[in-house]
Amino acid sequence: DFSGCTSLTEIYIPDSVKEVRNHTFDGCKNIRSVRFSNELVSIGACAFLGCESLEKVILPASVISIGDQAFRNSGITTIKAPGVTRIGKYAFDGCNRLTVADFSEKLQLIGEKAFHTCEALTEINIGDGKEYKSIDGVLFTADKKTLLVYPAGKTSGEYKVPSGVEKIEAYAFLNAKIESV
Repeated sequence: DFSGCTSLTEIYIPDSVKEVRNHTFDGCKNIRSVRFSNELVSIGACAFLGCESLEKVILPASVISIGDQAFRNSGITTIKAPGVTRIGKYAFDGCNRLTVADFSEKLQLIGEKAFHTCEALTEINIGDGKEYKSIDGVLFTADKKTLLVYPAGKTSGEYKVPSGVEKIEAYAFLNAKIESV
């Protein structure tokens, strides 16, 4: 693995690679860009943990799994993952520059505190799936009965919880920049 290799700035992952294993690029704080394999299926736990210079992550549709803490404390500003069905616990925790997270209706599992302390996050976009959906960038269960995450960077003054919501998840409004709910 390349864990802690501070001289890496760019990565090209060839199509022969199906998995980026746990901790592979952990602490490689100078990685700015990654070109992912079109055959890649999963990104392991802590794979890009602490990659402070990494900004835009666009995953091929072949990637179905993002492991626990995979991008925790990295510098990403955007994540686009059209094929992902599973996001691990704390996957994007501490990504303080992350503003937009785009996923498809295929998403089936979002681990605990996956977007915890993403202070610049303004929107989480998910199509109408079986498990989740987003309304104006706010994350809900598909049945719209549970509000899961109100993006901390979303600035709207006040937020009116939609009718039909029965539960607000713990930490759903963590660090939110709103004046009233």
